[in-house]
Amino acid sequence: MAINSSMKLIIEKVRSAYSDNDSLNEIIKDLKSDDCLDYWANNFCSDEYGCRKDLAKSIYEYMEQSAESSSDYCWVARAVCNSLDDQDWAKILFSKAEKTADDDLSNLTKLAKSLADSLKDRDWARKVFKAAEQRTEDPYGFVLLAESILSDAYLGDQDWAKLLFSKAEESAGDFDDFRDVARPIAASLGDKDWARKIFKAAEQRAEEPKQWLDLAQVI
Repeated sequence: MAINSSMKLIIEKVRSAYSDNDSLNEIIKDLKSDDCLDYWANNFCSDEYGCRKDLAKSIYEYMEQSAESSSDYCWVARAVCNSLDDQDWAKILFSKAEKTADDDLSNLTKLAKSLADSLKDRDWARKVFKAAEQRTEDPYGFVLLAESILSDAYLGDQDWAKLLFSKAEESAGDFDDFRDVARPIAASLGDKDWARKIFKAAEQRAEEPKQWLDLAQVI
């Protein structure tokens, strides 16, 4: 595997900074193969590694240059936010993640959660969650959004979550759909009565012994 010129420079700096470190060979091996980059960058920010945020920044810059997808940019943005506490740079990276999300539910959900959790920007997170909702049509997607939006780590918005669970119920069609909608309504939302009603709908669509057993454990 050919080593990028930017990475070669990073490796030279790391050799100089950690010439006496017992982990040097492992670090160099990982850097050469583009493995565990965020792990080492985060370590370089610690007191144990001399708080070399300059080296961490070089690695995050390399990761940004190598990023190709929304998930990649989101990953680097979280690391920059959490390890370097550089919110301005993180915002640029999160913007790139948003532009490359391609209206994909998984990308948008990951981005919104990261905006709320790492950047602490719930207004931006809400905007991205709303974009995700507009592109969701199936029970799985509505449940995924509802559970994320319900979590206190992100928005903690119970009213919005209830609306999404309702959409999940309305779009449910088979046994698995109804069961998978009922479970988080009971466990995450804590609405046992509503969950029981949906489990009953699942029961009406059960055709196999395993499905009956599934319901017997929860109803």
